[in-house]
Amino acid sequence: MATSNSVDLTARKESSSQTFKNESVSFVSGSGDQNSYRAVPAGAYWELQTLRATNGDTVDREITFKLVDAGGTTHAVLSPTGARQTVGAGEEASWVGKIIVPELWTVRAYWYGLASGKTCTWQYTAIEYAAP
Repeated sequence: MATSNSVDLTARKESSSQTFKNESVSFVSGSGDQNSYRAVPAGAYWELQTLRATNGDTVDREITFKLVDAGGTTHAVLSPTGARQTVGAGEEASWVGKIIVPELWTVRAYWYGLASGKTCTWQYTAIEYAAP
């Protein structure tokens, strides 16, 4: 079954079922490329508004955010430039906007080339709506 990226936004305006989501996620890295994700639940969609990730390494690292469908296909890279962001030690990568994320898709934060044992932290804000 194909997943559609279209959502009727008029249903969003009429829906009384909405929840503001503001979640922070932290983990200790292994070495190499790492990612962490959160999935939009079945029967819902998100209006994603912000993303932020911290480089917990002691050197510059690339960080990016992606929207990935349930089958594993990347549909968007979210950054000010549309590409990976090089982030200094202890600094943050971020994205601000509004984009609809369909049910069962994932919002992912990626860190590239990390040393083992580094703390990775990321945060997102979204409004969750019941699917029309």
